[in-house]
Amino acid sequence: MKNIFGYFVGVLLFLVFFPALMYAVAVNFVVPVDSLIASTVGAIFVLIGAVFMVWSNIDMVKIGRGCPTDGFNIALGERTKKLIVQGPYKYID
Repeated sequence: MKNIFGYFVGVLLFLVFFPALMYAVAVNFVVPVDSLIASTVGAIFVLIGAVFMVWSNIDMVKIGRGCPTDGFNIALGERTKKLIVQGPYKYID
């Protein structure tokens, strides 16, 4: 149940709160760019981010044997039991 709560908090933060914040900033600070170009570039970045998000979550559950929901030193889910040094995590210094 704790893992489900952690995923719920993560979804609210990263798929609702932060996008809403970015939208609010973007509406108030408009830069004249063709909307098709902006939408295409935005879609590419969203796709890249989604791939890394899914890949890192799968590795954290399978390799680290834990939940990827830990923020501000508060465990919202079961913490990983193994250090992950492969997959997307091998690119982090």
